[in-house]
Amino acid sequence: MTSVARSVIVSGLSGAGKASILRALEDLGFEAVDNPPLTLLFDLLARSERPVAIGVDARSRGFDAAMILDTIERAAVETETRPELIYASADESVLLRRYTETRRRHPLAPQGRIVDGIAAEAALTALLREAATMVLDT
Repeated sequence: MTSVARSVIVSGLSGAGKASILRALEDLGFEAVDNPPLTLLFDLLARSERPVAIGVDARSRGFDAAMILDTIERAAVETETRPELIYASADESVLLRRYTETRRRHPLAPQGRIVDGIAAEAALTALLREAATMVLDT
């Protein structure tokens, strides 16, 4: 078993500030990787020689919250470290306002209602929220 640098996975709801959290961690010296293919997640956690912050969200092809948690657990066992999981969240009304202000489409509701995209994403990421080391309500 080898030891690696500190690692953080950042996930959560679209519009809740995941990118801002990644930038803040980057400012603190972490190497930031946003939305890599999930098949690379273990290698990013296990092989980094610097502190690493990895953004993962429901936009990822083949997104699977249980697989992400399994990968975190595997990294904890095989690398003798426990990757931290930060979950970014915000009230639905705040997310709706942010999407209205930016005129962006929700990634899970590109042709539909933003509120439906928020609900779908909350359901897809619920396991990550429950397992998070820290939940940040932005």
